Amino acid sequence: MRVGQFIKRLRPFSLAVATFAIVQPWTFRLRIAYEMSPALWLLYAGTVILIVGWLTATYVHDARRARDPYDVDVGYLVTCGIVFAIGGLLMAFYDPIYMHARLALQRPAMERFVVGGDVCPAATACLRDEGNTVFFVWGSHDTARTGLCHDPAGTLAELRRAREAVLEQNPNGPAQIFGGHVTVAEPVSGDWIDCSISTRFVTS
Repeated sequence: MRVGQFIKRLRPFSLAVATFAIVQPWTFRLRIAYEMSPALWLLYAGTVILIVGWLTATYVHDARRARDPYDVDVGYLVTCGIVFAIGGLLMAFYDPIYMHARLALQRPAMERFVVGGDVCPAATACLRDEGNTVFFVWGSHDTARTGLCHDPAGTLAELRRAREAVLEQNPNGPAQIFGGHVTVAEPVSGDWIDCSISTRFVTS
């Protein structure tokens, strides 16, 4: 098959979208987002699966239809269903999937650090507060740090609510925990909290 026919069959616009989807984690602005939130790699995987899988299935389907326009291509329908199911789930639930999967994999090492160990889990920065709160930093860029916190006292949620209450009156308030303000504090499992700390407005 000639190259021109191949490109025409896949449609130039679809190829352009697929190219952008594949290279976008390494573009300048989007690279920052991936540095802050590693969970975006699951969103990326779902996007690539959906686009590349659909393009490949469509190409094969068009080739079969050219041979027999009246053939019901069950394989195409099944393949598209699987591609959209896998890609759609990853795209829709990438953050909780990543959070729970990484917690399950690193939990023993993280729990050892929580109770006083000095070995931080691989590829993670670990911070201790004066109390019992521990911050496992999974992503960061400039003034923002994101990851998982072990917070048995519920300190992070209280600080987040306090921060939200005074934001309009005192956006330059003092640092509250781990050198910054709590911007995210969402329960994950037990004492484990999806957390984010920002030092954007910290002046001292």
